Amino acid sequence: MCICCKGEPLGGITAYNLVNIVGSKKNKKKSNQIDIAVDTSKIKAATSEHSAGIHPNLKIMLILSAILLLTIIVYSNSLSNGFVNWDDGENVYENIYIKELSSDNIKAYFTKALIGMYTPFVYISYAIDYKIGGLDPRVYHTTNLLLHLLNITLVFFAIRMLTQKVEIAAIVALLFAIHPLNTGAVAPVSTRGGLLYSLFFLAAFLSYIRYLKNDFRLRYLILALVLFLMALLSKSAAVVLPLVLLLTDYYCKRKFDTRAVAEKIPFFVLSLIFGIMTFVFREDAGHLGSQYVFSVFDRIFLVGYSLVFYLFKALIPIKLSAYYPYPVKIDGLLPLWFYLTPFAVAAFIFLIYKLQNFRRKLIFGSLFFLINLILVLKILPMGGEIVCDRYAYLPYIGLFLIIGWAYSWGVDRFYRSAGWIKYFLIIAVVVYSMALSVVSYERNKVWKDSLTLFNDVLEKHPLVDVAYNNRGMVKFELENDHSGAMADFNKALELNPWNALAYYNRGNAKMKQKDYEGALADYNLAIELYTRHSMSYNNRGTVKIVQKDYAGALADYNLAIAVDPNNFRAYYGRGNLKTIQQDYEGAAVEYSRAIALNSDYAEAYRNRGNALMMQERYGNAFADYSEVLRLTPNNAGVYFNRAWSRWFGADKNGACADWHRSFELGTKEAAAIMQKNCK
Repeated sequence: MCICCKGEPLGGITAYNLVNIVGSKKNKKKSNQIDIAVDTSKIKAATSEHSAGIHPNLKIMLILSAILLLTIIVYSNSLSNGFVNWDDGENVYENIYIKELSSDNIKAYFTKALIGMYTPFVYISYAIDYKIGGLDPRVYHTTNLLLHLLNITLVFFAIRMLTQKVEIAAIVALLFAIHPLNTGAVAPVSTRGGLLYSLFFLAAFLSYIRYLKNDFRLRYLILALVLFLMALLSKSAAVVLPLVLLLTDYYCKRKFDTRAVAEKIPFFVLSLIFGIMTFVFREDAGHLGSQYVFSVFDRIFLVGYSLVFYLFKALIPIKLSAYYPYPVKIDGLLPLWFYLTPFAVAAFIFLIYKLQNFRRKLIFGSLFFLINLILVLKILPMGGEIVCDRYAYLPYIGLFLIIGWAYSWGVDRFYRSAGWIKYFLIIAVVVYSMALSVVSYERNKVWKDSLTLFNDVLEKHPLVDVAYNNRGMVKFELENDHSGAMADFNKALELNPWNALAYYNRGNAKMKQKDYEGALADYNLAIELYTRHSMSYNNRGTVKIVQKDYAGALADYNLAIAVDPNNFRAYYGRGNLKTIQQDYEGAAVEYSRAIALNSDYAEAYRNRGNALMMQERYGNAFADYSEVLRLTPNNAGVYFNRAWSRWFGADKNGACADWHRSFELGTKEAAAIMQKNCK
């Protein structure tokens, strides 16, 4: 019999349940009647409480509201954070597809990968945010928090329906809401995919539990399947849901028959399809594989370390970081504690085996944790980090469920003999929750901006080349600290001579310093290490223009477009090249292609306006210059050029007005022109 296949009481123990309890126990020994008396006393207490006016549903809503309110307080400081240059660019402020919810862009959402992942719903969510607030980071952080609040609500109701205990649901939802590792999934804007897929994943899980509890009504199973598809369209990590459904069957003691298997087939088919798609997109983006080489023997201990890391941090979340690098092998050996971790995992498994009365619950919680973590355990090393805080977001529900069961057992076990323990446990939960809340609030500050983020990473792990590279980008682009940027890029390459992006960024810094030979050398190395980096080809083409190697420049721009047909900067570069070659008509075509890909590309409008002026298309040039001034209102040079488009277009008054504005903004030669033409 499936123990989950029962109607769920609204609160406490109903009279119907009492009749069943008494009826099932009437033929047992007298000693068992004590248990009935105890249960009856609980029923009376619950009845008196209800009669006093505390309705169970109201109590539930008050508990959930308190958890949500605490979450808002804990994450309130994240709303003032900005963007960080760790995937936020590709996701949001450099993402040309989110600027308009057009049919062409919607088609792109469902046909193009976003940072090597098929996540069309993430595209849509960012596009909605952009529609609301443009590139105001507060909008994106608010959406992340709202998604987290919805996920907390789903966790609460799913666990309550699964266990039929409000206190367990409350503890799991509370820990899920405020745990410091989860700040890594909520505070950064670029983690939207994790929050979004978790929303649909949890909704599908809840729908499946309702399916089991409502006599296998098909509509709940179909709803779970639809929600699963939506989760997959948010992030491919959702592919493990069918295993969670089988695990739920096990927990509910459902018979493993043909029906139980057949109903999961559509879920597994979707998992297979999206799994293959993910592999293809990741392979195309070059995300598979790692610079680190570990033997099969090493990987056993790497996985063991990862499991122990997440288990330990679940209880004691200290020394947290946005980045945890792979260990450095010394004399061919990993650090000592890596070799000890399998014993810790074995001890955990042995504990589950010994606790026979709780084995099913422990297995469910542990496997829920493991199933949702299995894809990121780096069984095959990928990237540069061995573990990551945000990976624990959904898996931790399983561990929090074990904590909730332990709390419930403690309260029930000492209900009569040592009632004070209940209050001790409540106080312990409150104090622990307060401590977690404080840590989470402080962790949100780490994501304030890029410099704060990478300073924190390097404080914890001073040998992370990625952090030096990204901090160097901040110093170069935002802080105007070119020497500091060069120092960081050099340090990144000292730590990792195979870091293609560090060569690319150092090339940009050298080009800014007009060290064109040095920039060219760095772009060459970047391309040698990463042949599919479109911007390395693009910027190398720009250097070649400076060196008057026009054929080489054109070849590089063509390669940049071949790698990424949406690289609007490469079309802009080809437009500049054709302008130099006095092919103004061809230049205007290239600038138009760049503008079609990025409608806010002010430089392309300006240069297309210049090309149109050379073709004596003054009205069109005026329109382009006007668009530049809409995007950059105080552009003295564009006012100066627009004045000429007006002058030759027979708008003398307009021309004089633009020259006057250009003069006010600092263009000195405008004065002489006004003196001659605007009397």
